[in-house]
Parts: sequence; C-alpha cells; structure tokens
Amino acid sequence: MSNVITEQLTPAGQKIEHDSFAIVDNEAGQHNYPDDQWQIVRRMIHASADFEFNGLTHFHADAVSAGLNALSQGRPIIADVEMICVGLSKPRLSHFGVETHHFISDEDVIAQAKAENSTRAVQAMRKAHRLGLLDNGIIAVGNAPTALLEVIRLIQDEGLRPALIIGMPVGFVSAAESKAAVSTLRETPWIITDGRKGGSTLVVSTLHALLALTETEQRKYTSVQITAAEREGVYKTIYSRRDTRSEFLPDPISDQVLQRILHAAHHAPSVGFMQPWDFIIVKDHSIRQQIKEAFKSAHSEAAEMFDEEQRGEQYRSFKLEGIMEAPLGITITCDRRRTGKTVIGRTANKEMDLYSSVCAIQNLWLAARAENLGVGWVSIMHHKALKEILGIPKPIVPVAYLCIGHVSHFHEKPELEKAGWLPRLPIEELIHHDGW
Repeated sequence: MSNVITEQLTPAGQKIEHDSFAIVDNEAGQHNYPDDQWQIVRRMIHASADFEFNGLTHFHADAVSAGLNALSQGRPIIADVEMICVGLSKPRLSHFGVETHHFISDEDVIAQAKAENSTRAVQAMRKAHRLGLLDNGIIAVGNAPTALLEVIRLIQDEGLRPALIIGMPVGFVSAAESKAAVSTLRETPWIITDGRKGGSTLVVSTLHALLALTETEQRKYTSVQITAAEREGVYKTIYSRRDTRSEFLPDPISDQVLQRILHAAHHAPSVGFMQPWDFIIVKDHSIRQQIKEAFKSAHSEAAEMFDEEQRGEQYRSFKLEGIMEAPLGITITCDRRRTGKTVIGRTANKEMDLYSSVCAIQNLWLAARAENLGVGWVSIMHHKALKEILGIPKPIVPVAYLCIGHVSHFHEKPELEKAGWLPRLPIEELIHHDGW
C-alpha cells in the first residue's frame, strides 16, 4: 500500500521523484545500510546530488525507530535555524500533529548571547530547554555546531533526554568535531554526517524521509488485512506471556522500547474514549524499596488467610514479585473524573473506566512480551500504601504496579500451574450458549 500524505501532490511530481530515487539507487550501487536507513541516505543524496553521503552518514542503532516513534506521537522538532522549519512540508507535519520551533532570532536570545559572549545558537537551545521542548523532542541542527555542542552539554550535565538528534552542521569551525562528539552518545539516538559536509537541506531531507517511513509504518498497522505471519505473532505473544518474578535481569530498558510499549498501552480501548490511565515510571531504588516493604506487609497478611496449613506453607514458598530485581516498575492508574461526570458507556456500569485501565495493562503486557520483556503484576499490596509512596492524588485509583525488564527466560507454563497450585480449566467447561 503506497503512502499518500508524504508523497508529492501530483502524479507528475510523484513520477519525477520516484525516477530520481531509482537513479540514485542505480548509481549508488552497493551500500552497507539496512533498508530503513537507506531511505534516509537516498533522500539526502536526492536533495544534494552528492553521492558521498553514501558512507558519510552514520546512525545510532536506535535512531530510525526513535525518530518514527517520536513523529508518530507528535513530538516537536526544534531546529537551530529557521530554514529547517520553512523547508519542512506543513501538511506532512500536520498529519502527525508535529510542530516546529526555532528561537535563534528571538530578541531575548540575541540579548543573552551578547551578555554572555556566546552564540545565538547556544542561547536558542537553552531557551528551548527551559520551555520543556527538548526532552523527548527531535533536535535538528544543520547550521550551527555550537547548538550541537550545547545539546551535548545539556545531556551530560542536566540530564536532557531528547528522542533523536539529527546533527548535520556544515562548515569549517567545530562542524566535524561537534558531530564526532555526538557519535559518542550511547543512550541518545542520533543521525550525523561525517566531516565538514552537512546543511539544513540535508536535515530537511532526513526529516521528510522519517515522515515517509512513519506513514509507511502507520499504514501497516491500520491496514484491514492481517497476514498469516502477523496473526501467528499475535497468538505466540498471547500464549507465551507470563507473570514474571524471578527471571528479571538488571539490564536497562532503552527509552525507545519503553516508549513503544507505553504507546501500545495508550492505544487500549476505553469507555467513552476517556483514556483514564496515567503511567508512573518508577526507577529510583529507594522508592522501589518502599514498595517492596508495602508488598511484604500485605504478603504476611495474606499468608495467614489460607485455612489449610499446607496451603499456607506452599503460598509462602512462592516468589510473587520482582520489585527490586526488575530495573523499573510502572504504576497504571485510573482518573475516574478525567472527562467529567457523565461518560458514554459508563452511565449504567460505573466501573467501566477501571476496566479500561485494565485493558491498557493488557496492551502493555503483550507489547512488552513482543519486545521480549517480562512483566510481573504485583497485586499483593494495599492501594493506600502505594498511593502514599508515590504521592498519587486522592481521587486517582492505582490499578496495578507492574515490574518490567529483560529476563533470563520465559517459563513454558505459568508458575502456579507448574507448581500444582491450580490447573488450567478446560475451555469446554467455560463456554455457554444462549444463557448460563
């Protein structure tokens, strides 16, 4: 299925562009880029008629997926110069809800640059950071090496976490050096060009290529037909999903993967489209330790509730959480007031919004399994304790605390089934026709 939004507007324009791409493919010959990266490099060559970018262009391993993820979520693009913003197709940006920003000509930026004897590019990036635009945004630099160097400083000194850096400043002073410095960043995805070559035109072509790839990805997921291989993948994910406890590894989850699974959770069905969920990501060791203590308290209470002594002993032998072993936890909540008192679909059954948050949990769980991550739902915990630890406002309902992380392996069967706690019921006993 062909793209529509990111194509040229007329058949004649489309033919010229496609013919140009075919010429680039033919004359470029062999290259070492995977297909998604080549879509970007090819468009850069198309925009510049310079085949040296086949080799001069380098990608962080997560760059393309990070760019697609950011654009699909409507993250802003912050450019070092106005030329980049002007060069980008407004209809294409609008389709994805993406806004562009540049501050290099703002009077306060110019005044601050003079006062500190720095460049406008530096002050423009600082202003964008103060406005909260750089975190999770796409930073696009095609002219000013000092903008790129300031972004690196903000990452290293102030914890900035952009979704993607496109670093392609052109010139003789610090251009090559600034791009080389970006290439040393491990956690932040980037796309750069080696040496002195670069420019705003290349940044624009890179962003247009990413927009085209984003539309292709979007159309893939909105296609009515699901292939046999896709269907098989869905069922494999469902049947191999497990409640993970002991198998967590300490390896961190990349920001890009975390954003993908949260995005999947956010696309869960919800009553009246109210989307009542919020996601609290918990990485801090001391906070997770408090949550572990809340679990231990509730766990001790639960152990006394089993009538049979043998059953209680078996319960105590189970490991039922991975709070400290997993690198992070996610609390999913329900804001029952989010869209007002009256909600379509919640008028007869008031608990439908809570079920909606549970749907988000299931989406997240399956998406995590598709990313080969384990998830464990820590349900043995009083909501009041969790609310106090995380500072959750009184009207908000915590629905789940999930441990999530890479795992050593997935069990063939659920652990409680494997341990003989309960068997899986035959499906035939659970299906009724036309009544109970």
